[in-house]
Amino acid sequence: MMRDGPRISITIAGLAVLLLAAVGSGGKKAEGGGGDPYAGLPQSEKDFCIAVETSAKKYKEAKAGGQNELQLSKLRTERKLALQAAVKDGIVTGWTGTLGQLRTTGDGKAIVEIKLPCGDVHVKTWNNALSDIVDRTLVPQGSKLYEALATMGKGKPIVFNGKLLPDEKNGFRESSLTEEGSMREPEFIIRLSAVGAPGSALVEAAPAPAEKAGGADTTPSPSADAAFTISKVSVRVQDSFASKGKYVRANFQAKAKEKPEKGTSIVVKYACMVDDDIVVEKGRVMAGLDDMEPGQSKSLSSSVWALHPLEKTPTSCTLTFGSGHLLGEPAWNMGEWCFTPPATVKEGACP
Repeated sequence: MMRDGPRISITIAGLAVLLLAAVGSGGKKAEGGGGDPYAGLPQSEKDFCIAVETSAKKYKEAKAGGQNELQLSKLRTERKLALQAAVKDGIVTGWTGTLGQLRTTGDGKAIVEIKLPCGDVHVKTWNNALSDIVDRTLVPQGSKLYEALATMGKGKPIVFNGKLLPDEKNGFRESSLTEEGSMREPEFIIRLSAVGAPGSALVEAAPAPAEKAGGADTTPSPSADAAFTISKVSVRVQDSFASKGKYVRANFQAKAKEKPEKGTSIVVKYACMVDDDIVVEKGRVMAGLDDMEPGQSKSLSSSVWALHPLEKTPTSCTLTFGSGHLLGEPAWNMGEWCFTPPATVKEGACP
């Protein structure tokens, strides 16, 4: 009995020590768990993450609760406004993330995907040349950005600058095919301007061409060296076939001044006023241009916002026509037209 007493006493004392230790460690964990999960992130990235994660949670709960499409669409609009407030003009500076698998297109341009430190949220370039015709997010081989990315690997941390592209429905362009995918696992399209490893200097891309206020490129007047003469311009706003909303379609006639080179395209830039904001998109026309002879005319059409429609009919749109090689920047030297719904079109830019 005497020998059993001390053994029991030691066991109880040991349990007491373990219990105190467990309580102490639990208290420390709770204290740490209550901290800011986005500590150390730039304020814009922190606000962006909060907006995306909060909206994803609300959408999931609303979907599970059987809320209708109108209520779910309202959540998307609320997120749009929160994202636009978080990232002014889409400018991203010093954001951090984890690099996904690096791939290339058929012509060797880099496809980049970066996972942000907030749920299942990514920013990325387009993954094919056709989708990237207007946005120019793919990273050209031989560029400084390409060489910097080539030294990095999947799963490695990355710091980056860039621009999220404007979009009427989501605030910033997003590539999901469904509303639920956009809300719960969004993939936002970004044009990268600098990349690097944490703690090292960022490698910057060559500067983009200068732009006017509202995002429209500097536009020269129609010139004698323009490849085509544009006439008979008509424009309509139509209901989107892909989802609820509006898209803009232009019909026009193009007359070749000389035989077009292989790969020549006509580009129509639409700068439309929606709720006192200017939204800009470009549509490229390629079909049949290579076969045109000097002096020959063709009736052509261009449309924008068909897959990512506008929520409202624009009050006016300035259409600017240019031409150039499919893989290059167009020369904006084929004139401007002002469209006022439902069907008024006048030559010259809108006021």
